[in-house]
Amino acid sequence: MNIEERKKIARKIFIHLNDTMGNFYFRWQDEKEYEDIMDYQQALAPEILKFGGKIIKMTKRPFGVQFRLGDGIYHLMHTSETYSYKLIAIISK
Repeated sequence: MNIEERKKIARKIFIHLNDTMGNFYFRWQDEKEYEDIMDYQQALAPEILKFGGKIIKMTKRPFGVQFRLGDGIYHLMHTSETYSYKLIAIISK
């Protein structure tokens, strides 16, 4: 996949997971002392895989998920005020 395709797909993942990430964020705030963050990863993995991505890891602060898409690594993040994503690394071939 080329850079433009990767960017478009990353944006689609961001939009697709908008409600899910919001729900997970607020649940995590209530349950983080009792729940394993890996449970969230298991729920998100198939959703990201639908677009050809693969989860690398969940993050607690900020709450989010890092995933690989083509040669890029992205981070979807949710805080009390924002939901965002960014490219955090390019994997050289």
